[in-house]
Amino acid sequence: MYINIYLIISVVIVFAILLYTIFNLYRKNYIYENWIFETNDSLKDILDKWRAIDSKQMFEKDDEVGVVYEDIDELIKEIETRTTYNG
Repeated sequence: MYINIYLIISVVIVFAILLYTIFNLYRKNYIYENWIFETNDSLKDILDKWRAIDSKQMFEKDDEVGVVYEDIDELIKEIETRTTYNG
């Protein structure tokens, strides 16, 4: 008789712990997912502004500035590919 009561109580406690863990992980996932979406949107804005600044390709074609421009452009594109929406 007492074994059944202890078993039910322990199952309820384990279930409560699992529920709390799942809820906590879901909440953290939701926060990080929103952060990634906001970062992706801001990166798109930066990339659009970056291309608007160099619309005449004056920086890209310059010998000294062009190397730095290409490096920054590659970094922006790499970060953009890492944070794109997957579906």
